[in-house]
Amino acid sequence: MSVNTVAPIILAAGQSTRFGSDKLLYKFEHDRNYAPLLIHTIARWLAVFETINLVVSTENAELVSLINEGPYSSQVTLIEALHAKKGVSNSIKAGIKSNLGASAWLIGLADMPFVSENVLLQSKHALEQNASITAPFFNHKRGNPVGFSARYGDNLMSLKGDVGAKAIIQNDKQLIHKIASPDAAIFHDIDTVEDLRKSSVDAFS
Repeated sequence: MSVNTVAPIILAAGQSTRFGSDKLLYKFEHDRNYAPLLIHTIARWLAVFETINLVVSTENAELVSLINEGPYSSQVTLIEALHAKKGVSNSIKAGIKSNLGASAWLIGLADMPFVSENVLLQSKHALEQNASITAPFFNHKRGNPVGFSARYGDNLMSLKGDVGAKAIIQNDKQLIHKIASPDAAIFHDIDTVEDLRKSSVDAFS
């Protein structure tokens, strides 16, 4: 039996309005590595996938330079979201459009650097084995990243605004393959420096 191909897509085109600066460039130490937040997130995903797709804003030259000049440049495919300011849906569609040949997509957020590698691995395996939708859960609550089989391609490409794929997930919630997360990191995107501190504590407490 052939294994489905899963395209990992990380959304990094959002704005850091609450952080005060570009949060994805904020440096901190994790796993004995002092690096920008985005690099920590990418490292987690590359522990599971050989290559990843990173959706970025066409206006964020500094972030693009970070990737192109960084240690993972050969393993990251940059995808430009032309209308990122109009909402996360545009970023999702940009990622899907660039990976239409995939059997499934695993979509995560760049500002979630502490998601367990096992969550990513189990999500990948479930999608490879024909799961329709995957999502991690902790204490019966759903988090990110979320995976979709290719049957949802048209639905994802029809998304609008800043609501993401919540409606798709809700409509077919009975089809979700639930991934057990060991901690609450699947909920915590980083909007402030305090979020970063709290998330790191939750992930390793």
